[in-house]
Amino acid sequence: MNEACSAGTGSFLEEAALESLNIPTLEIESHAMKGQNPPNFNDQCAAFISSDIKVAVHEGLNTDDICAGLVYSVCQNYSNRVKGSRRVGNRIMMQGGVCYNRAVPVAMSVLIGKPIHVPPEPGLMGAFGVALETRQRMKAGFAAEQSFDLEQLAQREICLERTLTCRGGVENCDRKCPISVYLIDKKAYLFGGACNRYANLNGDRNLDNKKLDRVSLFEQWTGEEPGAGGPEKQTKGAGRPVKGTVAVSQALSSYGFTPLFSAFFHELGFRVQKPVQILPEGMQKQHAAFCYPVEAAHGLMADLLKQSFDWLWLPQIRFMQEEAQAGGVACPLAQGEPYYLREAFPELAGKMISPVLDFTGDWEQVRKTMTACAVLILGASRQNSERAWQAGKAAQDALTRRMKQEGKRMLEELEADPERTAVVLFGRPYNAFSSLTNMGIPRKFSSRGHIILPCSFLPFEEEPYQESMYWNHGQMILQAAQFVRKHPQLFGVFITNFSCGPDSFIISYFRRHMGDKPSLTLELDSHTADAGLDTRIEAFLDIADIYYRMQRKEGCAAIAVPEFQPAEARFENGRLLIYDSDQVSHTLEDPRVHIFIPSMGEFGSQMLAAVLRSIGIQASACPPPGEVTLQYGRAHTSCKECLPLQLTIGSLMQALAARTDEKELLVFFMPTASGPCRFGQYHIFMKQFIETRKIPNAAILTLTAQNGYGGLSARIMLRVWGVMLIADLFDDIRNILLALAVQKDTAREAVREAGDRLRKALQEKPWKDVMKTLGNVAQELGAIPLTCDPRQAPKVFITGEIYVRQDEFARQHLVEKLAQNGIVARVAPIHEWIYYIDHIRYHRKITQPVPVAERMMILISGVVKRAFEKQIRCRLARTKWISKKTTDITPYIRLGQKHVGDRLTGEAILTVGGTFAEIRDHVDGVLAVAPFGCMPNRIAEALIHPSLDRQEKALLPFLSIETDGNVFPPVIEARFETFCMQVKRLKATGNRPGNRPGHGPGNRPGNRPGNRKGWQHEENPEDEFGKSGS
Repeated sequence: MNEACSAGTGSFLEEAALESLNIPTLEIESHAMKGQNPPNFNDQCAAFISSDIKVAVHEGLNTDDICAGLVYSVCQNYSNRVKGSRRVGNRIMMQGGVCYNRAVPVAMSVLIGKPIHVPPEPGLMGAFGVALETRQRMKAGFAAEQSFDLEQLAQREICLERTLTCRGGVENCDRKCPISVYLIDKKAYLFGGACNRYANLNGDRNLDNKKLDRVSLFEQWTGEEPGAGGPEKQTKGAGRPVKGTVAVSQALSSYGFTPLFSAFFHELGFRVQKPVQILPEGMQKQHAAFCYPVEAAHGLMADLLKQSFDWLWLPQIRFMQEEAQAGGVACPLAQGEPYYLREAFPELAGKMISPVLDFTGDWEQVRKTMTACAVLILGASRQNSERAWQAGKAAQDALTRRMKQEGKRMLEELEADPERTAVVLFGRPYNAFSSLTNMGIPRKFSSRGHIILPCSFLPFEEEPYQESMYWNHGQMILQAAQFVRKHPQLFGVFITNFSCGPDSFIISYFRRHMGDKPSLTLELDSHTADAGLDTRIEAFLDIADIYYRMQRKEGCAAIAVPEFQPAEARFENGRLLIYDSDQVSHTLEDPRVHIFIPSMGEFGSQMLAAVLRSIGIQASACPPPGEVTLQYGRAHTSCKECLPLQLTIGSLMQALAARTDEKELLVFFMPTASGPCRFGQYHIFMKQFIETRKIPNAAILTLTAQNGYGGLSARIMLRVWGVMLIADLFDDIRNILLALAVQKDTAREAVREAGDRLRKALQEKPWKDVMKTLGNVAQELGAIPLTCDPRQAPKVFITGEIYVRQDEFARQHLVEKLAQNGIVARVAPIHEWIYYIDHIRYHRKITQPVPVAERMMILISGVVKRAFEKQIRCRLARTKWISKKTTDITPYIRLGQKHVGDRLTGEAILTVGGTFAEIRDHVDGVLAVAPFGCMPNRIAEALIHPSLDRQEKALLPFLSIETDGNVFPPVIEARFETFCMQVKRLKATGNRPGNRPGHGPGNRPGNRPGNRKGWQHEENPEDEFGKSGS
């Protein structure tokens, strides 16, 4: 069943065609079947398709082609988001009312490359299935035989008598649901509402929702006011005046720590103010396409601002788990809350208190930070601040005890009644356990007579941790999932949100833990409707009930699973060994070991493979990904994961498919990190992929950002570092030639031949000779005639997610498109990331402590790395296009810190800082490109847009693009064309804010147009393009 949207259904097709093209449902087929050149609308959301259709109409596409594109879009969505990674056989039947439109099964057959059979009445197949299932249940004794008169049912009169608004009943629900009153055979029936209240009234069924809904207890306990006086009298003793009001957010990570924060400020003598509703006008203030919880955070902040407060407590909660070794980092969007809300609501200036909190170990860092804020900002004494901390900690501990006690009591009650089952709600406190964001889902279960409780109530602490699950809530979800899987009376419901980054991986792990036990995933956003939720919930409850009854009747005999031991890469005593599936160890030089390197750019992977071959390691670079690679990846993922994972899984599958000898030890190289973004989950997903499919002699080789990607010998690492630098700077040379070469085809061939010579030198020659070859190649390429001085050409800085910005297919050929417009692209280099990792390790901004000795080694390795970079830059400077100045990320960090805290580690601060550093002086536009749903990129976009608005954005072109591997839709192409025009206009006018007349880009002394002599003979060109590393 589709988890969330309608974009893979007939209703999507019907509404899109009727609303945008005024074509009735029955006429779609005739138009679509005549389409000759359908546009690629991808598998996108119905909320955006209308604008793309309008763009297609504006561009002159005919109606037949547009209808064909819509049909393909429906099929793509179903294949990618509903079928997902499920395997497809060779005999395929397609059913459902959508098949009455013959164009749909035809398009699906084209997409999957297999014939499809459609039954004579596809719309009735679901009804036949219900009848067959009913007969099966009657045979098993799970359903009683009944009779009814079909003619009488068909002749019943049904009419709408009136509508009313639900008053909430004894539960005091404030949702005010619209209710319809229907007359059926002159008897009134009430229909509608978020819960099952009126269905119960129709059936004279009386339920105690408060007793069944244990999720509401979490919200009740979390929101309890500290002290007996309530919100109007928040002081500890009588006569103590209220010092002021502190507003506390109820969104994202702060929500789970409300007792701590409320009691702390109450004890200090402050009134605590909390938001009570999500205001739509606040949600509209977001500057990026965030997930629903972040949208809600904007709406809650707008509600707080309608109230009066003196201070806003909005910390960056970085870690949230007591045992640091088990993970505990918050997702980037939760960590970034104080930064993007500050940009969205400028009126918060001067009121925000936003320290960084680390809830690991004994919470000592939190204690020191909060008490320091109380003393330095709120004017409390040290004694009072310590007392306030004790009160807050006690309140938070009390919440934890109450949750676990309630969970224990509920389990005892449940186990005493074997006839009953219960639903466990999985998710995060802020999206699953809060009535402001969970769409009333707990009440939908309790009003149907089912116990529902939060997963945090369960005693899951003894369940094993999942490897590298660094997200705190992810670790909790997966441990609780293992507990639920083992308990016969518990069934899991997972609340997630559209485009949730962590859940794109956690859901797959969750289902893996659940095995064959039924579970339900509900994907929510601000457009979610009750009808779709009700359908899914009722289907799930029915399946879970039958599953439990069958298990009780037939027993739960364990299924014997044959043992499978995957191959594995291990570091032992400083050496890297590869263990095959028979657990025999091999060195990297063993002829059976074959390392595959995923493609990242035209040169890097090929050159890295050549270096490994030069030291006796059999290594190959995966071919650059394309449509086939993406299809492989989508076939073996849920398609919710980010694009780089899909492409690298596709590359892994292609390498496995090409393997002719299963004795060969295929080792796929996949670096990793420890969060907070999704990159660190790639290698775990791949390991589970290999293990689940029992692929023999296939291993994942992982190096981590935690140790600066160390673990290999110094000799190998130095060569790898040199290759990384050469590839990055060679990309810069290639991009100049793509845009400015007089004979572009000749220049492209020259670049290809130069790359081949370098790869051969790297594999066969010592480093000294490699440098000689590099210098010769640079001089030859620098002699290629150009249409203009590169310093006078418009330039765009491409930043964003590291894989997508480097890979030509992933970024949808943006560099070539810019070149066609005469614009030189400079892509943020990979080695920039290595310098950044060294920076955060040296300054102890990562998750694990860095000893003093290791910090000294970082300094020494930095000196060596810069020496290598200087050496390589000096050779490539012979082109006259590459600067000899080594990379310095300090300006990026310094400028980025003005907008985002440096303890929110990852690409966000580099994207933000890089944008502001480059766009003001070095380039004429910035393009941030990332996979769909990339969390760091969305944070960066939300911070960059409002800041550029304040700095005359029209003069500083910036465009953020997300890609899912499909061709960009017309809307994105139109934005890109506009961006290119703005870039060329800015270059032509030199009209940047802050520029003095005559000193804009391209008009610096010595760099004037026509100063050909100075350009040709300058030994160290420090122009705006040459500062690629600065």
